[in-house]
Amino acid sequence: MNGHRENFESALVTNPKDVETLYGEQDLAATSLFSGGFINFGYWKGLCIGSKISKKTRALSSQRLYEKIFDSLAVNKEDTVLEIGCGLGNGCVLLNETCAPSYIIGIDASKAQIRRANEHHKASLLGSEDTIKFGVSKAENLQIAENSITKAFSLEALQHFSSIDRFLKSLFGVLKTNGKLVISTFFFRLDPPISFFDSFPNFSNGVDKVVKLQTFCSKLEKYGFKNIRARSIGKHVWSGFDRWVSQTEYKATWDRYWIQAYQQGLLDYYIIEAEKTESGMASLGSQNV
Repeated sequence: MNGHRENFESALVTNPKDVETLYGEQDLAATSLFSGGFINFGYWKGLCIGSKISKKTRALSSQRLYEKIFDSLAVNKEDTVLEIGCGLGNGCVLLNETCAPSYIIGIDASKAQIRRANEHHKASLLGSEDTIKFGVSKAENLQIAENSITKAFSLEALQHFSSIDRFLKSLFGVLKTNGKLVISTFFFRLDPPISFFDSFPNFSNGVDKVVKLQTFCSKLEKYGFKNIRARSIGKHVWSGFDRWVSQTEYKATWDRYWIQAYQQGLLDYYIIEAEKTESGMASLGSQNV
């Protein structure tokens, strides 16, 4: 990070050795950073009121971010929906409650997370076996039938994928024609300086990957996606999340650097939409990627 920086510690659960440890053994969702069972930074518009943020408000911020994605997906009752990186499955259950699509599949690379998802939602899944299913699958090799999904989304998981190219190629195959993808996470606007990796151990150890917005949108095009739209929501993400972190036991850790990186224009939080169209299928065939 450039410029003035506080001497935060890279400690506690937020400095894992790999992704599986972060979500498995260390159970990131159980930490105060992500209070409420959702694992995202939250959408805080209209929520940062008063001097202290309650756990209920923190959970609501995460739920609101899912709802922003649902709005972008425009889910209807005929849709078959896939969430890539479903974590504890709360997003899938929320989608079922608010939009009631025909079928929802939540996949995650972490066996521990899928086990927890099935355990946490055991009661609510009774009688819903034909509506929601959780399963272990890597994003880069989706174990799902070709041309079977009408809507797909991923929230704050893309940065963990080992290969965005393989992910997009696999996802394009499972989407039906006119199917829609919505991705929401942080993307880099600029190449990070070397000092950035000293500040963010999750990037230096490979838990998170640097994904540039322009590069990702170009890859969407490469693998046949059309009608690509990227929308910044960072002004409703970073300040609220930083305020929350500042009142937890993580207030002196590197998690406080996120807002600095945003303020310096290095990264931002986006919602990205893309579609699988007939013209996209034709162009993909001619490229033979």
